[in-house]
Amino acid sequence: MIKQTGDVSNEITRLRWRHRFSAWRNNLPEYSLLVIVDGINQRQSLRWDRILNGLQERLEAVGGCLVVTVRTQFWEKTVSPGLIFKPKQIEVSAWSSEERNQLLNYYGIETDWLDDATLQTLCNPRLLAVAVNILPHNDPAAWKGLTSDRLLLQHLHLSQRENFEEETLLQLTRRLSIHAKEVLERVRTSPNAPPQHFESDSTFVIETRFFRSLPGPGDTYELRKEGLTLALGYTLVDQLWQVHQSGLDLGERMTQLIDPILAMDRTVDVMFAALMVCAFDSIRFDQAVFTALLDAFSNLQNIDDPGESLFLRKLVLGIQAQASGKYLTRPFMPTAP
Repeated sequence: MIKQTGDVSNEITRLRWRHRFSAWRNNLPEYSLLVIVDGINQRQSLRWDRILNGLQERLEAVGGCLVVTVRTQFWEKTVSPGLIFKPKQIEVSAWSSEERNQLLNYYGIETDWLDDATLQTLCNPRLLAVAVNILPHNDPAAWKGLTSDRLLLQHLHLSQRENFEEETLLQLTRRLSIHAKEVLERVRTSPNAPPQHFESDSTFVIETRFFRSLPGPGDTYELRKEGLTLALGYTLVDQLWQVHQSGLDLGERMTQLIDPILAMDRTVDVMFAALMVCAFDSIRFDQAVFTALLDAFSNLQNIDDPGESLFLRKLVLGIQAQASGKYLTRPFMPTAP
């Protein structure tokens, strides 16, 4: 409470708050106290059931109210069984197609600028907010060619700045890369098994836009479909880096890596995601790796999306600038007015 009200935590301030709560217990305030605990699944190592029990008990004594936001699986599996009070649960859904379209129209964005997959992604309130905050409004050229992967890539970086994710960017992208590598291996060896399901190797699963814990006992979780393409892009770049550092032939290894991706019918999308990852991640960028990706991408067929083609041309021009020492820090998404 002291921190949230912008005060300094010292003995005098703590004593003041104790007196305030004592007065509220004896004489309920005209306006009740509302405490919001947002996104508790982002700090899963804490005993949230005990914390919320304590908060609820103290707030109830002063006529206050407690609001908690959390992902469903973490709440049902970990938090809810330990609560000594019965909260009212409200499911917050994604935007409906109609609500999403109203919001896009409000910002001057036409729905026919976007493909179906991207429109579906924009039903997520957070990703829609990312798009309208980083892209110029009323500019069809800026929106055509926008993909879910470009949005998720921006989401990764923005989440770090806002301390939304518990993991660092390097930790999360490494975890994405490792999981996607396992997905490719499973596609090679067990094509009929669900390649995106995993057993947690820790006591909890950190849920993000990329990972989701699954219903049922145990710590089973999945790499979300919406983030799989970008994750595959990360592992493709990382494996090419290993080959490059070993002095082996990048083109030969590229052919081997693409085979399971072909079986998943995601080749164009994954290659495009890998090009973005290589270009926009200064740690992962290397001219030889990018050239190998670009050569493989140029040999693909059925690339008929003009928006992606335009974005790719901009990407190559950006890499030419990067080769001269000007690093790309945003995926050609200027800040909206």
